[in-house]
Amino acid sequence: MPPNWLTRVDAYLSDLQIIADELEALIRTMKLDTEGLDPAQVERGYRELGESLSGLEAKVAERESLLQAQDAPESGSSLSEKLSASDSVDAPRVAGRCRKVADQIALAHERAVALFVCQLNLAQFSADIVRAMSRQDPESTYQSPQRIEKKADFAGGLLDEAA
Repeated sequence: MPPNWLTRVDAYLSDLQIIADELEALIRTMKLDTEGLDPAQVERGYRELGESLSGLEAKVAERESLLQAQDAPESGSSLSEKLSASDSVDAPRVAGRCRKVADQIALAHERAVALFVCQLNLAQFSADIVRAMSRQDPESTYQSPQRIEKKADFAGGLLDEAA
């Protein structure tokens, strides 16, 4: 006899917890590698993060099959809602795990976005330094003709001028 729906959801959450822990550890490591300005390690981190996200993607597909299962509670469109509708004695415990894992993944998402913004700013930093040394105005998406002419007035860079 196959395991019941609640047992399958509990196993799903155990697998998802492993992926969430892995994501947290990867993001923490990538943050340290970024702070250490180690591009090779950051690149490795991106590859590992991609693999972990592939696992998460597979779990999202599995969640859809759990939501559509014939033995799932009828009411609700999410696992949390279906667990709340379940009359099983273990449903509140599994619902608590579900919330905990969801919160952990949401926090990992928030930290990943912050890390990627930081990395984007660091990547742009070199271009900003070169632009400052060459005495160029920051690039703009829309430039008026007067602004383009003004840019032409800059002959030589900061180091040439200082010498």
